[in-house]
Amino acid sequence: VMKVAVGKDNKIEIYATPVDDTTTRASSNLRKIRVNIIDAESGESQEEVDVYTSADSVLTDPNTGETILDYIDYRLKFTNSSPMPISVGGYPKGTTFREVPLSDILNGLLYPNTPPNGELVADKPTDIPYELGVDINPISFTINYEQTSYVIQNIQLLKDDVVVRNFDINPDTTSSTLSYAAVIDRDAKFYAKIIDSHNNEYITNSLLYRFVHPIYVGCMNNTDAINTENIKKLNRVIYNDDIIGVCSLGNISANNQRIVIAVKPEWKINRILDTNMNDITSIFTDSIMNIEVIDGDTQQYDVFYTDINYLHTFTNKEIFISL
Repeated sequence: VMKVAVGKDNKIEIYATPVDDTTTRASSNLRKIRVNIIDAESGESQEEVDVYTSADSVLTDPNTGETILDYIDYRLKFTNSSPMPISVGGYPKGTTFREVPLSDILNGLLYPNTPPNGELVADKPTDIPYELGVDINPISFTINYEQTSYVIQNIQLLKDDVVVRNFDINPDTTSSTLSYAAVIDRDAKFYAKIIDSHNNEYITNSLLYRFVHPIYVGCMNNTDAINTENIKKLNRVIYNDDIIGVCSLGNISANNQRIVIAVKPEWKINRILDTNMNDITSIFTDSIMNIEVIDGDTQQYDVFYTDINYLHTFTNKEIFISL
């Protein structure tokens, strides 16, 4: 038994209780430790307190402010110089430990610092290309997010790596929507950045909008000139410029007219096919022309057209090109 005076009137009595409940000074089978606050004069016990579970109200180091609970937590330390073979909790593969308090290790395992996460979606699809120069605004963006280790402070919308808007954050929801109304008529990449109160950042998925010059296809009268004005009156077909293989240009009809197809030269058409996949390339004349496209720019086009003396009459026939 160890007795320590506390204040003027009280003393602390510390004793150990072994498994067999016999008070002793030392035992290898201690089941619990208790602190008795006793009257200094009478020696009678005033209060018995569990050291570990109530230590913050019983004994505090005047120099450090540590309670017994703190003392136990931070004096039990772990050291191991062998790198961890796998990642566990908040500890990546290869981590070593040198006198790390066990409570810190448990916190790192069970409560790793996890950045927030989320997904960005939009009401305009990204799996199809758009015609270069055609404004597709406004786009409605929605961020679906999940808070993890820390409170989410800010969610930014970025266009081509530049912050353009901030989402409103409501603590009662896990999503936010905004409308982006600026002009979008060129290739653009959108994504969101989620930032929490500890400056952890999470970059969401990207939404890439692609814009390409159209393919022009249709029929003209034999008196129509093959020029920008008339070509721009034809049907416009939009394909990704990296597509390969056989592509449908849709259905066209002719009434004693010639067929006209205009594509960007880099497409390199190998064959033109009719509805039955017959190669009809030989009936076309091929020439390079400058065409003023919808955004006001002038672009070179490879223009294929049938001879003025080789006119066609058909209804709703599908035309293909092979790239």
